[in-house]
Amino acid sequence: MKKRAQELALKRLGRSEISASEMERYLRRKEIDAAIAQEVVADFVGRGHISDERYAAMVARSQLGRGKGPGVVRRKLAQKGVRLDRAGLKELVHGVDGFDEHAAALQVLERRYPQAGTDQKAAARAFQGLVRRGFSFEVARAALQKMRHHSVGK
Repeated sequence: MKKRAQELALKRLGRSEISASEMERYLRRKEIDAAIAQEVVADFVGRGHISDERYAAMVARSQLGRGKGPGVVRRKLAQKGVRLDRAGLKELVHGVDGFDEHAAALQVLERRYPQAGTDQKAAARAFQGLVRRGFSFEVARAALQKMRHHSVGK
């Protein structure tokens, strides 16, 4: 059964990066005994075939590149069994080349909520939209203020 678990794990890794927790769940869905699944995953982690850090970096690049904020990254990782504290999330986000949370929030506003700078209802919808996209209250508020400032100056 261990050999089958290893083969399944290798096959799954061939498709894409995966977290240790998700790999264990995958093996359990394939009816691999829990103890064997844990052993195989621990072995793969020890050999560097599975890395939660590498997986987290991949998820962060993907989500941040799609206009999502750090909150979405944290939620997606938590769903896959990768827990990050606030400092770990901050470090992960800052590790993504060229990502500026304030600039990203402003980009989302300009693209999806162009009226937010001049219309109070649109600004409220935009604020909620930014928060749903994983931006903090502070970043959403700052982006809206910046957008209003630019709209007033026109």
